[in-house]
Amino acid sequence: MSKVPTEPEFKPVDASRRVGIPKQFCDTLDWISGEGPIDVFLVMLEPGRYRMVPAREVAANPKLEALRRQIAEVAGGSQTAVDFEPGRSAVLVTTLIKTTLSLSTKREWRLLLPKIIASVLQIQPGDSEAVIVPDGPYLQVWSVDKYRSEYRSLSLDDILS
Repeated sequence: MSKVPTEPEFKPVDASRRVGIPKQFCDTLDWISGEGPIDVFLVMLEPGRYRMVPAREVAANPKLEALRRQIAEVAGGSQTAVDFEPGRSAVLVTTLIKTTLSLSTKREWRLLLPKIIASVLQIQPGDSEAVIVPDGPYLQVWSVDKYRSEYRSLSLDDILS
């Protein structure tokens, strides 16, 4: 049995907005297997931090399925030129967004970051990194700024109390 990884990895995001997923992370997740592609959703935990969840699990989770329906309703738009959805509705789509994991020719699993997510995370394709964090049966994708901010706010006293 392989050791469960605990250390996050900073990974480059290429010009096509793909980020490699460390092999040692994939080896511990039974849902990352086969030849791909694998449909996944990025679920926003908080701004700058997403959890990667297999699509089959989103469909089976009542809370995530309800969120998906709510996003679909908002996507229908306003009924008239003077009806406006709250500003929060405009960004709701970024809380649950479908994308794919696929195998590269080098047999590395790579996550396609949707353009909106790359923009929100302030990732410049070909010139930025994302932080991949093991999270039990999932993986998280963090912006570098969010990860560094959390790191700077961490203190041993807070952890031990």
